[in-house]
Amino acid sequence: MQPLNVIADLTVEVDGAPIRVQGNGRQVVADVPSAGAAWKLFRSQRLAGRYTPMALNGLQAADVDVEVRVKGRKVALAGPSAQSGFVAKLLGIPGAEVRVFAFLRSLFG
Repeated sequence: MQPLNVIADLTVEVDGAPIRVQGNGRQVVADVPSAGAAWKLFRSQRLAGRYTPMALNGLQAADVDVEVRVKGRKVALAGPSAQSGFVAKLLGIPGAEVRVFAFLRSLFG
């Protein structure tokens, strides 16, 4: 598969929370307005867990990173640049990078 070049600027809504999605080349950023909205987004994707490995493999093959930010803080990353760890495996998303402390800071900042 050839690397993708993603160009996007849109807003989607998940459970009433607006999420701004921007793509600039090989990086897609989803800017979530709150930690609560990020958790809802995660849970909705986790319910579709059988698709998660395919999505992560697709990002690897396409050479595209997807970064999730809460209030400007990077809380998760999926794609070839992600450095997966214990927390991602515990949450059932091996292959993704989860930044727990950034997520916790977004709760109070």
